Amino acid sequence: YWMLYNETSYQSEWSQSAIRDIEGRVKGGGGDFRQSTFPDVGHDAWSKAWREDGVWEWMFSKTADGKPAGSASGPRPVAPKGAVGAFLEDVVCTASKPGMDDGHGPERAADGLDATCYVSAEPMGRGDWWMIEFAEPVKSRITVRSGTRDGQGRLSSGRVEVSRDGRLWSRAGGFSRRTGDCSFIQRSEIRFLRVLPESVKPETLTLREITVKPQ
Repeated sequence: YWMLYNETSYQSEWSQSAIRDIEGRVKGGGGDFRQSTFPDVGHDAWSKAWREDGVWEWMFSKTADGKPAGSASGPRPVAPKGAVGAFLEDVVCTASKPGMDDGHGPERAADGLDATCYVSAEPMGRGDWWMIEFAEPVKSRITVRSGTRDGQGRLSSGRVEVSRDGRLWSRAGGFSRRTGDCSFIQRSEIRFLRVLPESVKPETLTLREITVKPQ
């Protein structure tokens, strides 16, 4: 059960209580429950949710009998291996500067939604950072995407560094000026990843999505 809604919806205590009840019932039955919000007003969250590749991948990784999609019998959609988004559960995201508002906090870059972004409240330059701490060590193909979905706000210059302990760091790759992405294969286990802007003139940092896919 994946509940996606706008931040202004379901704010009442009654609504939150109902959501907690649903969560308890789903998890109590051994199911997968998650909820995500969009920084928007009104009730229409579905128009954005339809465009989220991660939502479709997650949905088609499920089966009626609860068995892994690869072992299900009968016709089925092509499903990705492993639990979609599992690497991003329980991560901790921080930044040297807060988000532009409550709807653009550091965690937005790792909430599994392509339509949401971390947007720094102030321009960020050399010495500033955005960082993620994974709940468990990871090694796989990692992609960090900057800018909004329509291509605006891509990082003009920056790099990604990784670390096992948060003290010793090594360079993993730089951001492409063409795509605004930094993609690399991490062959040894890490617990920390950080984005470091490198532009001479400080610029607003917009991070849209981080994906971690096993090889």
